[in-house]
Amino acid sequence: FNELTTPKIPELTAEQKAAQEKAKKIAEYKKYLQDTDYIAAKIAEANFNCDTEELVELHKQYDSVILQRKGWREAINKLEAN
Repeated sequence: FNELTTPKIPELTAEQKAAQEKAKKIAEYKKYLQDTDYIAAKIAEANFNCDTEELVELHKQYDSVILQRKGWREAINKLEAN
């Protein structure tokens, strides 16, 4: 009886699984960027205000995050190109 009433979920092809994984990775990287957008905004605002002292401090504080953001954008671009 259970076999007749339980809906069958079709097995995904390897291509479909790869597409799902790719979409998951892109979403993950975009979430990382979204979560750190405030840092980019702080730096842009300090730059706009020509506040070099604040810019130096922000770069010291967030240098690794800024570099990581670049890596995430590159990863997104690479995944989206394929």
